[in-house]
Amino acid sequence: MKLRHYLTTICLLFWSATAYAAQAFVPDESAPRTIHQMASDGKIQVAPTAFELWWWNLMRQFRQWWHDFWKWLSDLFPAPKHVEPATQPSFVWLKVLFISALVLALLAAALLIWRVWKNRPKPIPDDMEMGDEELFLLPPDELRQRAARFAAEGNYREALRYLYISMLMLMDARGVWHYDINRTNWEHIALLSREKKRPELVLPLQEMTRRFDRVRYGNADCDDNEWNKFQHTYGELEARLPKL
Repeated sequence: MKLRHYLTTICLLFWSATAYAAQAFVPDESAPRTIHQMASDGKIQVAPTAFELWWWNLMRQFRQWWHDFWKWLSDLFPAPKHVEPATQPSFVWLKVLFISALVLALLAAALLIWRVWKNRPKPIPDDMEMGDEELFLLPPDELRQRAARFAAEGNYREALRYLYISMLMLMDARGVWHYDINRTNWEHIALLSREKKRPELVLPLQEMTRRFDRVRYGNADCDDNEWNKFQHTYGELEARLPKL
């Protein structure tokens, strides 16, 4: 009895499910009618308007015209044909030649600039800026001329310095001694006194050296009177030097 009841229940459930599934696959004809009614009323649009169709056709025509224009332009100016790498000319040797010429030109310019700089005229230092060591390189006559120029300008201190060094170089030129700048003036006088070759030169040279030291290193005043005395001693000493 229970088995029969179960079978009846299962059959009813299967029939109900089959009927429901059949209804699901049956097309609903109300939807197309509803859409058609809404389109007729103007509530929805199911197709493009005449203006949209005209605009779409116009844009398509423009695209076709643009494509035709570029095709005509490409035919008018054709692109160069591709050359195979094996047939392309090689310009490596031109690059090497250009770089070599550039390097040579730079080297030549550098050499020219160096030669011009090396042979440039040396600036002549001002007499006031020349040290004693530089004055020893000048001849005695030039030193004496510069001393006279300083004296004419009233610079007796520099005039005395130039004239004293002129005497030292003059004694060297006359063979009295070989003046060594590494020795002091008094060392030269002491050596001259010990040798006793020219004893008549020692006293006037000592007097000149004392006056030079007072003015040069003792900052003593040097006026025209002192300059005249110094010149007089210079003349006496020069007269006692051996002649060339």
